[in-house]
Amino acid sequence: MAPETTPPEMLTPEAPPQSTLLELVRGLSPVLALAGVAALIVAGVFQLVFTDLSLYTIIVLGIGAVLLLAAIALSFEAVKDALVGRRGRYGLNTLIMVSAFLGLAVVANFLASQYNARFDVTTGRQFTLARGTLATLQDLKVDVQVTGFFSPETGGVDAILKGQAEDLLSAYGRVTPRIKYRAIDYQVQPQALANYNLTSEPPVLIFETPERAQPVFGRLTEAGVPQFTEQDLTSALLVATGVKLKKVYFTAGHEERDIGDSGDLSTGYGLIRQGVEGDNYQVENLILATLKEVPTDANVLVVAGPKTNFLPGEVQAIDAYLRRGGKALFLADQNTSEEFLGLLQTWGIAVKKGVIADPSRHVNPNITDVVPITSAHPVIGNLSIIFLPAAVALEPASDKLAPALAACQQGSAADVDGSLFQFCPLLFSTPNSWLEKDAAQSPPKFDKGTDTAGPLIMGMAAIIFGPPEGKGKGAATNPEKPAQFVVLGDTDFADNANRGRNNPQLFLNAVNWLAEQENLIDLPQKPSGSRRLILSPEAANWIQWSSPLLLPALVLALGGLNWWRRR
Repeated sequence: MAPETTPPEMLTPEAPPQSTLLELVRGLSPVLALAGVAALIVAGVFQLVFTDLSLYTIIVLGIGAVLLLAAIALSFEAVKDALVGRRGRYGLNTLIMVSAFLGLAVVANFLASQYNARFDVTTGRQFTLARGTLATLQDLKVDVQVTGFFSPETGGVDAILKGQAEDLLSAYGRVTPRIKYRAIDYQVQPQALANYNLTSEPPVLIFETPERAQPVFGRLTEAGVPQFTEQDLTSALLVATGVKLKKVYFTAGHEERDIGDSGDLSTGYGLIRQGVEGDNYQVENLILATLKEVPTDANVLVVAGPKTNFLPGEVQAIDAYLRRGGKALFLADQNTSEEFLGLLQTWGIAVKKGVIADPSRHVNPNITDVVPITSAHPVIGNLSIIFLPAAVALEPASDKLAPALAACQQGSAADVDGSLFQFCPLLFSTPNSWLEKDAAQSPPKFDKGTDTAGPLIMGMAAIIFGPPEGKGKGAATNPEKPAQFVVLGDTDFADNANRGRNNPQLFLNAVNWLAEQENLIDLPQKPSGSRRLILSPEAANWIQWSSPLLLPALVLALGGLNWWRRR
């Protein structure tokens, strides 16, 4: 049997070779595109780094452009398909979105360079100038030349302090154009430094006006780190412009709160002292047992809860200071010495022993951490939430002084035995509160007949014309310099451990009101350290129960709704 054969017409001729010259050239298109992109990158590097090679930059840029155009021409159909096809449309859309984003970024950066603005969103406002500094800068009437003498090449302390100084002065310059800054390398220009006859070695900043020059040297922190502080720079600015710093004295020697203790959770007043200095006051301790009198340059005297007895001469010194029109901030609590309470009694304010408990307004869970109702007095300003732990109650020392409370509401003063009195309540407890007399009772509860029912006063601002015992012939005795003081029935509220929310602000407001710096009362102070969350009983209960109940209930409700729709 003969084998089967395929008919000739069924045979397929062998395909001709595909490697034509044109296709070989088209195969080089990716190489040309890659070389073109590389040339553009090299041109960009030349332009950024070697600005003097502009001719070579143009040549390389041209080569890159020619290579890219050649790659596109050789693979035109592939490029066309890539652009108009499905994948091409997606890629083109992505390119448009990226270009739009880059365009917005360019516009945003241009606007930022033209309109400079900063926003401090840190909890402690660590990059915001203190309110005293802001007020000082806004009140500047003359230009101040600030010269920094540094030698940055040496590194170390000079470099650190130069950076700090320029950061602070840049912030000053954003407030006022009157601050002019220049830096001089004192090793290159030693004669410029010699002109100032400094007593210490640089680095140094010199604040200078035509009348005077004030140097500022960097200080070392407790950790041994060099620094320029905002307080140092603002104080030098005030000295250079001829402004005298007001003085605040804190009595010491009777276990008052320690203004040198800045421990984060301590009972000291170190952080409050920093706040007072931040408002451009000079703060000093006052040992009355040594000086025998309150210095005449005292703008405000602070007596912060003395526990041990004052000597008779010390009480007389404070009394004499008030009689000559002194200004004082008095803080009292359960452990305040009897001699100090007697002084307050002489000046018309009685401190009632016991701790105020207020179930309606307190910091959970302790009802003796009272959140008082605030008045509209300038000492309070815009403060809304303050908390006073274990506060005592205040009241007029006698019935005949009761009209002094009503006089405050009328904006006048009550004539009591020839002297004029005005007592303005600052802080109140609610009608549901009481003065708990039994310190051992836990939890506190109201005992009718023993405890004093609220509302109760926890803070008082007083203005008195004439001696406190009367016979001062009213305002005629001393119409321009009355005794003026603030009494707060707590000392814990201002210590380092309780500095959260508005507590430090209450202290600073009182100092500024007494020092006649009321322009600083409505300006927010820069807080430091951690903050304490203060909640009403209702808000605390909401947080306590909403987290374990409300959120799971919401998830169950959404799950049930989804099941109902799909069943």
